[in-house]
Amino acid sequence: MWSPCSSPKVHLICGFVHPPTENLFRETLKLRNFHHFTTVKGLEGSCDLPQSRTAIIGMNQPNDNPKWERLFLHPQDYQFKGKDVPLESTEELLKQMQQVLEGENNPLMSLAIYNGGFYLWRCGVCNDLKTGFDEAKTLLTSGKVRQKLQEIQG
Repeated sequence: MWSPCSSPKVHLICGFVHPPTENLFRETLKLRNFHHFTTVKGLEGSCDLPQSRTAIIGMNQPNDNPKWERLFLHPQDYQFKGKDVPLESTEELLKQMQQVLEGENNPLMSLAIYNGGFYLWRCGVCNDLKTGFDEAKTLLTSGKVRQKLQEIQG
């Protein structure tokens, strides 16, 4: 768990492996007055949603009485069921990531759409998951994500 700022207006997202870690996140964030956060039982403790199993997600909503919700996200409900992509080498991973940015279909593309769509929805950019997945696909296949990366890189 890391945050570059201490504003309670920030939406923090934390990955975890073991349930006690999630509870520690929740208690720590409460003490730090962060009420808008998401916890993800992701791949190897990351925030990456797995395609091979149900993602276990915790969501805390900011309001006068912060509300904790649990979401079990089943990839097969959105046609994302599959194997998690093994990370064979840094060289291959970078090649596949570049292909995704070019809008090419490869093993990482469905993972990028699944994860991107979830986070577009969770961060309030899209009103529902399906719209988030559709938007993520459009952004990736149209080259807009690549263009934004180039803009950021200068």
